[in-house]
Amino acid sequence: MDLSDGFHLGDWQVLPLEGRIVAADGGDSRRVRRKAMDVLCVLAARAGQVVERDDLLAEVWGRTAVTDEPLTATIGELRRLLGERSGSERRYIETIPKRGYRLLCEALPLIPRQEPDTEAPARPALVPPPVDRVTHPPYLARQQPRARFGWRAVLAVSTIAIVSYLVYQELSAPVPVPERSIAVLPFDDLSPAGDQAYLADGVAEELVSLLTRIPTLQVAARNSAFSFRDQALDVHQIASRLKVAHVLIGSVQRVGDQVRVTVQLVDARAGYQRWSDTYHRTLDDIFAIQAEIAGRVADQLRVQLVGRAAQIRETDTRAYTLYLKARHIGRQHTEQGLTQAATLYREALEIDADYLPAWNELAGTYFNLVGFALMPREEGYRLAREAAYQALARDPDYAPAHDRLGWLALYEDSDLVAAAAHYGRALALEPDDDVIRSNAALVALAIGRMDDAIALLEDGAIRDPVSAVSHANLANAYLLARKYTEAERSMRNALTLSPQYAAGHFRLARILLARRDLTGASAALDAEPLEAGRLLGRAFLGNAIGAIEDADAAIADLETRFGNRAAGNIAQVYAQRGDLEQAFEWLETEYRTNGTAGFLEYRWDPVFDPIRADPRWADLLDRIGFGDDQLAEVEFPRLTALRGKVSAK
Repeated sequence: MDLSDGFHLGDWQVLPLEGRIVAADGGDSRRVRRKAMDVLCVLAARAGQVVERDDLLAEVWGRTAVTDEPLTATIGELRRLLGERSGSERRYIETIPKRGYRLLCEALPLIPRQEPDTEAPARPALVPPPVDRVTHPPYLARQQPRARFGWRAVLAVSTIAIVSYLVYQELSAPVPVPERSIAVLPFDDLSPAGDQAYLADGVAEELVSLLTRIPTLQVAARNSAFSFRDQALDVHQIASRLKVAHVLIGSVQRVGDQVRVTVQLVDARAGYQRWSDTYHRTLDDIFAIQAEIAGRVADQLRVQLVGRAAQIRETDTRAYTLYLKARHIGRQHTEQGLTQAATLYREALEIDADYLPAWNELAGTYFNLVGFALMPREEGYRLAREAAYQALARDPDYAPAHDRLGWLALYEDSDLVAAAAHYGRALALEPDDDVIRSNAALVALAIGRMDDAIALLEDGAIRDPVSAVSHANLANAYLLARKYTEAERSMRNALTLSPQYAAGHFRLARILLARRDLTGASAALDAEPLEAGRLLGRAFLGNAIGAIEDADAAIADLETRFGNRAAGNIAQVYAQRGDLEQAFEWLETEYRTNGTAGFLEYRWDPVFDPIRADPRWADLLDRIGFGDDQLAEVEFPRLTALRGKVSAK
């Protein structure tokens, strides 16, 4: 019996994927903590049976529970949520002394709910982020965290964006091109059967990874560089748009066990070839080939490839082939592709369980399966967490695994202390990793370190210049920091690169409203393709121009179409208006039904300025763990020092 989509339990409907229980009459909705929901689901799956305490601890807490105190407390929490009073007759959960617990009610699966075919303003289905990046279900006003997850390719740069790049160049602030800078373009597959694209991409991506570790070298992000695949542009044009001085191009040809790799290093400014070479080896030598190429490039650019930068994680070539195939197939972002990718990663790990990149990418695949609604949220994130911990069990200093766990802590668990710990460790291990730096910037935003966050996101936009995600995230940081001129510039850059960017025109309208440009805000909303964005924007605009009836009509539409999923957004509108009672009522609804993730940005959003002086604001933040004293206790390194790698070149 599948209960993953929800089940009836006495007077309640239990919705595991939403983390809440709802009264059968629809009159009451209560948020259920993650571990509490896990316990309830285990009991429901064995309704009427005694579930031993040790079994519950093992299934829900794994090896992290030292005593059974967390279970006892969680059972008490569930009883309170379900309406059982201390000392009264048990209707839901019975304690079996010295053994465990039994669920007294029958758990009956819900009839699958038919969701309206509309965009949810608060949480569209997990998407992003975009271009080899991943997004947690975002609020309209939230930015997209970056990660090595393929489903972020949804917002990859399109051909239209490339064509419109001249406009983008005019909008961008001029950035000098460092002498020691390079882009690695995707390598061509010249194999007779044309079936080795996964190997060609793998070689190029490993070179990006190796070169990025050199502190004195600026390397264009993989996503920006690879966005020019199959574009009818010459090396000079590509380098100009990526703002680099040199370009590395190459090809891979494989016949049986023989591999031929050809590379050329081009000075894109002068248009001449600085160095080229051909490597004809067996597949077993592929790691040595990559290291040699990176070393020769470093020599040509007069930088040093030593220490950690020169290290390649090697594995059995069979495992490596499976790993590269899985990564290539997974980036198709289809159900079949993601499912097959997970299978191939597991096959690679059967050959070499110590190959950490496979554990890391397996975790990312589970993120994507959840994001495309192909796997239940709880299951997918549990498997992703397990994969990341498998990597750390083999190497506690494996930075990408800390990145995965930091993302989960920040956006799934809303645990700022854990997120800061993971990203602090990841930054110490891989201070030059673009993805880690960008995601660490989101932690900095959450705890109010605006200058640190902006410094890293500005560098991210420089290194990933044709990524709409990079510019949109930077725009959001500027907005939270109340730097509206810079926010407008960055958001316009994002929209030039990706005119259909999700809620992008709405975000621009919010920035323009902050600048008191009512005409510009109205025009931006007219261009917004997302219905939720248009409705919310119309409410903001109505408040700004005094058309309260129009704003109220928009709020009513939001509530009708999206219900409590839009609670945080509706709270924003009432806060902007200065209606404290309604603002706090909707903020409480947001917390109760959707959890704390949205408050990572609501905490700093200028739209809530009119209600910050009210004591209820500080009380709410304290209750959800985001109060001033609580944030002050979060230990996180100062990030501005890390900016020197880019700006000093």
